[in-house]
Amino acid sequence: MRGVTQAGLGVLALVVSAGVGAATVVVTRPPAGPVTIAAAPVSAVPSATSTRRSSIPGPRVVATLRVAAEPGGVAVSPDSRTVYVAGQSSRFVSVIDAATRSVTDVRVPRPPRFVTVARDNSRAYVAMYEDDGSHSGIAVIDAETREVTKVVATGPQPYDLAVAPDGRVWVPIHSAGRVEVYTGDELRRVVTVPVAPNPHSVRFGPEGLRAYTPAHESSVVSVIDMWDDSVRQSVPVSKAPHSLAVSPDGRTILVACYDADRVDRIDSLTLRRSGSFPVGDKPQSVTFAADGRHAYVADEDDNTLTVLNVRTGATTAKVRVGRSPRAVAVAPDGLYAYVSAGDDNTVTILRVSP
Repeated sequence: MRGVTQAGLGVLALVVSAGVGAATVVVTRPPAGPVTIAAAPVSAVPSATSTRRSSIPGPRVVATLRVAAEPGGVAVSPDSRTVYVAGQSSRFVSVIDAATRSVTDVRVPRPPRFVTVARDNSRAYVAMYEDDGSHSGIAVIDAETREVTKVVATGPQPYDLAVAPDGRVWVPIHSAGRVEVYTGDELRRVVTVPVAPNPHSVRFGPEGLRAYTPAHESSVVSVIDMWDDSVRQSVPVSKAPHSLAVSPDGRTILVACYDADRVDRIDSLTLRRSGSFPVGDKPQSVTFAADGRHAYVADEDDNTLTVLNVRTGATTAKVRVGRSPRAVAVAPDGLYAYVSAGDDNTVTILRVSP
């Protein structure tokens, strides 16, 4: 882990940020020796539900936008103002202004597959590769100029990348069984973490201690210790996990298992499955509402968005979206969700709060 004070006795200080009310955990630790990640009591983690916009059990569609061909990965900027959509059958990333819903296409060197956004909103990172896996790399888009400022090569088929709490960019390399970690500024590779075959995505606990990556071929979730960037544990899940999401309070992990038509729930304290819930056909992507009470699952072969009650696992709604939904992302302010539809070349916008 980078940028963390190495002093004290491993005290966890909880600091509530002033913006969207997200809980940031500042971690200190002894200057030497192994680190133990203790199972903190529930009361030690502030509830996100008290500070974020409440989610509703039945979201409603409010708009459908045309975007670049075969939209796949979707990401919303931390300030909720901008949405980035990777057009997999094009060489464009569609950039949506969340307020006006206007769309601007930004050309990238190779077919874009997935996208994520820097924590200061300044740039987007785009995973790219050709259909045969060649010319794999990451492009950096400047958020202000809407221009590509940098391109770096990666391992074969970079998948659903993400920016860690410390600002580093983590890139699952689907065809090489590893996660590559890059600096956020220069995009310089600093770490390579071997994981189970075919990692599809990567997400983080809000405290910045752990990273999680689901392995499609191996049907496990690899748990990575971010102190030393090594795999500490593998958690078995249902068949073919494609996507993973971590709740705002960090206590719950949901895994969309594509070939099982289920979403598995993992307790982050025990690292054991605590439930497995039926959803639609071929769940491709999963994410949480900003308050953590509901989750949204893009069911690719059903053309629906399944809404789950996270506590009970019950389905609260099935919402019709575009054909072949590939990814779903929720704005950090909790107001809207965005679902890409690969066969329609559209993004469906849903209101997910009152």
